[in-house]
Formats: sequence, structure tokens, C-alpha cells
Amino acid sequence: VKQAAELNYKPWLFHVEADQFFTVLDGNYNYVPQRVPDAHRWCQEHCGRILSLGHSVVVSNTFSRIFEMEPYFLLATKHNAKLSVSVATGNFKNIHGVHEDKLKAMRDRWEEYTDLVTNT
Repeated sequence: VKQAAELNYKPWLFHVEADQFFTVLDGNYNYVPQRVPDAHRWCQEHCGRILSLGHSVVVSNTFSRIFEMEPYFLLATKHNAKLSVSVATGNFKNIHGVHEDKLKAMRDRWEEYTDLVTNT
């Protein structure tokens, strides 16, 4: 996440993620599981607005299945934007305290995506 957030300091590059939906004005993170679909819809719409203005955007969400990335593929096509997918392959800190059973479920449903991929 730090790597993605650092990219935001370039004036031509914006960083969005569904977790931003849950970050309130004072900077605190207020996750509401029932709002996850809203958060992803917000992220996709925000990404589309940024691309429509001709800017570049980095989306740093946890995609464990290919269909979860498809809206971003469509946005890239619609806005004639170059697309690349980076896969974080290391072990990273669990900054949101996601329970181990949820992490295991995400690992178990992982779908390998090899087109346009760089590993980080």
C-alpha cells in the first residue's frame, strides 16, 4: 500500500482504492462490511472520472479473482488508457486486521492472471 500511495505524489498520477471509501474526513478508517459493494462501485466511478480527465490512475485493491478486475479493463478500453496489472507476491502487514480465515479464503480462490502482469 505504501508503494501505491507514494505514486500519488506525482501530479499526473492519482491513487484510488476501495478502502478510501471507508476513510472518514479525520483520517480514521471505519470499515463497514455491508458497504463493500458500495466501496468498489465508488472506486470504479472515481477511477472513471479521473481517466475521463486524461489523468493516469493507480488502483490498489485486493483482487483475488479475474472478474473483479474486469470493470477496470473496460474503463481502460473506454478511455484508451494503457493498462498493467501488478501482483504483490510478498508477505505484507495486515493493516486492517482482516481475520486469518478471510485471508485464507482469498488465497484459496486466487485466480492467476498472466496478461499485462508485473510482479512486485
